[in-house]
Amino acid sequence: MQYRNNPQIPKSSVVLRALLLLLVLIGLGIAPAAFANTFYVRTDGGTAAQCTGLANAPYPGTGSNQACAWANPMVALPPPLYGGKPQPRIAGGDTLLIGPGQYMIGLGAPGADNCNTGALGSCMLAPVPSGPSAAQPTRVLGTVCTAGQQPQLWGNRGPYSMVNLTSSSNVEVGCLEITDHSSCVVNHCSMAGTCKGQINVCKSTDPFAQNGIVGSDSQSVSLHDLNIHGMGNEGVRAGRLTNWSMQRMRIVGNGFAGWDNDIRNGISTADTSNHGTISFTNVEIGFNGCGETWPGLQIFGCWGQNEGGYGDGLGTGPTSGNWVFESVYVHHNTQDGLDLLYADGTGSISMDRVHAEGNAGNQLKVAGATTITNSVVIGDCSYFSQPWSQGSGNMQLSDDCRAGGDAIAMLAGNDQHPGESSSINHVVTSTIKNNTIIGEGNGLIMLSRGNPVSTVNFVSNVLYGTTNWQLARSGYPELAGGIYYYATTGYSAPTMNYAGNLFWNVKNGQCPSGSLCKDPQFTVSSVYAFNPLPMPTSPLIGSATAANSTTVDFRGYLRPSSVDGLTGYDIGAIQYQGMADNRIFQSNFD
Repeated sequence: MQYRNNPQIPKSSVVLRALLLLLVLIGLGIAPAAFANTFYVRTDGGTAAQCTGLANAPYPGTGSNQACAWANPMVALPPPLYGGKPQPRIAGGDTLLIGPGQYMIGLGAPGADNCNTGALGSCMLAPVPSGPSAAQPTRVLGTVCTAGQQPQLWGNRGPYSMVNLTSSSNVEVGCLEITDHSSCVVNHCSMAGTCKGQINVCKSTDPFAQNGIVGSDSQSVSLHDLNIHGMGNEGVRAGRLTNWSMQRMRIVGNGFAGWDNDIRNGISTADTSNHGTISFTNVEIGFNGCGETWPGLQIFGCWGQNEGGYGDGLGTGPTSGNWVFESVYVHHNTQDGLDLLYADGTGSISMDRVHAEGNAGNQLKVAGATTITNSVVIGDCSYFSQPWSQGSGNMQLSDDCRAGGDAIAMLAGNDQHPGESSSINHVVTSTIKNNTIIGEGNGLIMLSRGNPVSTVNFVSNVLYGTTNWQLARSGYPELAGGIYYYATTGYSAPTMNYAGNLFWNVKNGQCPSGSLCKDPQFTVSSVYAFNPLPMPTSPLIGSATAANSTTVDFRGYLRPSSVDGLTGYDIGAIQYQGMADNRIFQSNFD
């Protein structure tokens, strides 16, 4: 205002100063919110020539540069010409709102004009432009978040990804269904002679996509309310991430793996490490390493490592960062459930209220400083060999209970792998507390690669063994072990502290000092139909102490209970609420 009243300063100078200020702000990554635009996509929209994308309105049918929405996200984020650079029509900090309906991604879709049949994998959305800051992200959002009604992005003829976050930072993606319209799996059962049929290898003419989301060299990303299923290869393929947050996501029935952080592509020295906090809250990861029929959406054709597959629910390469899992259901993946055995020990791993079951290897794998609390871990690692299992037609017996089938596997001290650390005595403290663990593998908790200056605390857990499936199949039946250390040359066991646990039905009757060794009296004790709710006469009820307990249980109920006059603290993941309790395993995932 002072410039306007000063006749000695020409208007051109005022404009020049304003432009210079804007350039300085942009150079500092501080773009004013007023410069951000909101663009719209809807099924009755038009092309880039027909519509500006700046109005939530259909294309009127005639004219160009009309105030109407675009017809497809590929108009907003068009793939570049082969060998060229992406030229997105939205900028960092903009919002792209996608209306209800189905949107093809790939050759033949509106906005795919630059694609050609010689490079079908690159016929995909351009990378989302980075937002100016974490507080001003670029947003790609469906306008409906309700499950089953989210806008659907579906892949056609093999695009490498459906959402591309390569070098994309300060981004929010949410409220979308990401899938394809094919039952095929990329390279399915590629090792000749190992499959029993159901070979549905993706062809370039199929309506499929390879991966749901790909990302690398990316920070400050929020993914939420996404349903990623039925991809030909992987649900999410992303590494070298910093501060990613995942909420209310479903990653189910993807042909090779669920969430694959190991993007080394066979180059062992390539960097995959992550930094900051990588968090998963209210997320389901299940039946990855399996096909999904279309349009029936039924799980089938599961395959494991012995058939040339992979099948981790979530797996990483060497990684740092603080990994956080809260209210996560990881189940029936054809290899391991959550596999963070390659954590390098510079960060931490936290798992709270995790429900893990039916994964063909280990349910949980961790390394370095780890906390696992209030979780129900069901090590029924032979699931895919059972006659009633879902989708197991291509699995072999040797796929089940791989890596010993231990319910939880831990690198308990020197978590860095040989040659990756200069510190033999890396000090690690881990706590396993208020969990309920049952299994049919070698053991319930296996520790390895430890050192004498590290500590693992086992507090108020229930450990219930069943028959070791692999040994029983070989004619040498024995019970699964409880907690044991697997000796490896160059390493030694950490200090292991036990306080207030209950052991039952485990190999050699293991019962560390200070433990209860009684039948926990679960509602159902079968590993294949397990119900961890204690019976009213269970010794778990009221047998813990405040010092040895978490503040809430697996379902979020407070400890101690005040139901039916019971005021004590209970051992295990479940704080007893009476036999009328029907909330076991009922959650957002069911």
